[in-house]
Amino acid sequence: MILAFLIISSLASEIRILNLLNGLDLDSTQSVRIGSLARTAALLKQEYLTKDEGLEVKLEPLLDQLKEFLLNNEEIPTNLKRSIHRIQESRLKLRAEYDKGLDSLSSLVISILRPEQVYTIENYRPCLIPPPGEARIGQSDNPLGLYHLLDRVRRMPDRIYRRNREEIVKKILEKIEIHRPPWVKLDQEKLRDEISLLFDQARRLDDLDYILKRQALAKRLRGFDFKPANDLNWKIKKFLLTEEADVVLKRLSQP
Repeated sequence: MILAFLIISSLASEIRILNLLNGLDLDSTQSVRIGSLARTAALLKQEYLTKDEGLEVKLEPLLDQLKEFLLNNEEIPTNLKRSIHRIQESRLKLRAEYDKGLDSLSSLVISILRPEQVYTIENYRPCLIPPPGEARIGQSDNPLGLYHLLDRVRRMPDRIYRRNREEIVKKILEKIEIHRPPWVKLDQEKLRDEISLLFDQARRLDDLDYILKRQALAKRLRGFDFKPANDLNWKIKKFLLTEEADVVLKRLSQP
């Protein structure tokens, strides 16, 4: 079970990276340089994990001691508290150094890219199956499900809509949260108000105006679900400065 999960997770990661790389259209020089930076990032990660594991080995017996004192409701010795704090501080510093190294590599990646490629990464929304078209970058724009949702909301009698609106919006928010990329920060209250107002607007339109504006309403509703953050640095570290990215780049470069 665990092995299958790891295999699927690795495959999904490579597919998301592949979708991005297909959209970037890197030239051969860029591919070689980014692959080299990805390998450097992998070495940094391994070095970080090795050092952190060493600190964990030192921390584990100290935490066992702390647990015993707490179970017995005894006063914690000062030297034990200092030792734990010292190791925790060392781990924080180690992580900060690792992040700083990745940030430097990310800056080098940005210096390699053309402006339109930077824009592509900023607006990248990962998914497994890319949409059809030239820019197969990993986000689908098929709005049919949203059309059906808007249509159902419009058909509801006023009494039923008023009674169920909050529950409908709640279910949408739950789906948004499930599919939320880790770099996206959601303001639940603001989203709830915006989605409710959008439904109200859709219901106020006459039939002709609704037909003309349905696509724009669906696009707005979809935007609540997949608002990409402009954390370019995070996305580069997540999708380009990885071992998987190096593997995919090598596969793409093969004749």
